[in-house]
Amino acid sequence: MQQRPEFTAFQLTHYTETLRRELYDAVVSLVWTKTGDEDAVPRYTPAECDLAVHFLYGRWFAVWEDREAARDAPADLQTEVVRVLADPDSPFGIVLQEV
Repeated sequence: MQQRPEFTAFQLTHYTETLRRELYDAVVSLVWTKTGDEDAVPRYTPAECDLAVHFLYGRWFAVWEDREAARDAPADLQTEVVRVLADPDSPFGIVLQEV
């Protein structure tokens, strides 16, 4: 069984490439893993959605293209931007906060 990731608020105030990769994997697990019968996950893979995790101004953000949005929708409706926060109670170790 895979060990549950653990992130701390302090840890997320710094950048390391290892941490960026761990957060990328945690975002993939959180967004693209169906945890219940009623959960909906994107039909497209993280790579197809151009998922990226960035560290900016002391905060972590995840950004991806919403490929299911209408193509003629404004850019802000075609792109998901969320802040990544530590959450020790989450099975993924993080929660995503809408920006």
